Amino acid sequence: MLYFYLTPSANKSRYKKWGFFFISHLFIVNKLQLVWFKKDLRINDHLPLISASKNGPCLCLYIYEDELINADDFANQHFQFLSQSLRELRKS
Repeated sequence: MLYFYLTPSANKSRYKKWGFFFISHLFIVNKLQLVWFKKDLRINDHLPLISASKNGPCLCLYIYEDELINADDFANQHFQFLSQSLRELRKS
């Protein structure tokens, strides 16, 4: 499995403060399955990931969304949890 991380606004102070993955790996194959992670970052029982992995190599994508990160109720604890979860996903 390959993971591909994008940040829409790399110059935001939160991005600089915590440090992020930009493009980690990218490759081209005939039949690549794209799995877009949004809020559900689990892998053990993630149905789209299970389905995609049965059909070929997977490219897993997470996009940092400005609307979510800049929301009034989004605290640094949320940001730390999200970053840690993505690091764990990358290790798996």
